[in-house]
Amino acid sequence: MELNLIVLASLGTLLLAVLPGALFLYSNLFKLRDPLTLWKAIGDSPLYFCRNWIFTTILGFINPYSRTLPLKILELDQGRVVATVKEKNSLRNPFNSIHAVALCLLAETVGGLAMFTKLGKKDRGILKGLKMEYYKKARGTLTAESGFQLERFAGKREVVSSVRILDADLVLVAVAELTWSLELKDE
Repeated sequence: MELNLIVLASLGTLLLAVLPGALFLYSNLFKLRDPLTLWKAIGDSPLYFCRNWIFTTILGFINPYSRTLPLKILELDQGRVVATVKEKNSLRNPFNSIHAVALCLLAETVGGLAMFTKLGKKDRGILKGLKMEYYKKARGTLTAESGFQLERFAGKREVVSSVRILDADLVLVAVAELTWSLELKDE
């Protein structure tokens, strides 16, 4: 009987602690389109300590295929994203390294986040092409980094960005070249 009361009291306390954060998420975060605004909003919220998990979970709802990567965002700023992925069985190929398509997904996700931080509310961007160059087998923890520069223009245009993927020893594993079809509408 005493154990049940302790469990109920603990659950009640946990619920009271989590409820404000859940209400914050529901009322604010799911409405945001810009990844940088979302990243900063979580960082400024009572849930800042689990920002990476919340951000990647929301990213997984927006882009379900990205859920297959155990992505950890290290840096997300205007036009710049750095993220890591740890090797796991579901990412391996028959040659005991991380599969090439997993590297493509990592590059697309990191490059896309960097690109979307530079777009306005009415702007649109879609990946039109992806070219990968592989330099060595991908093993262990990988770090992907992308810097995206965008000069404002009116109308549609193709823009190329790149993503570098490094291993834990900072040796270059792969480079991705992403071609984006952008339509800028904001001033």
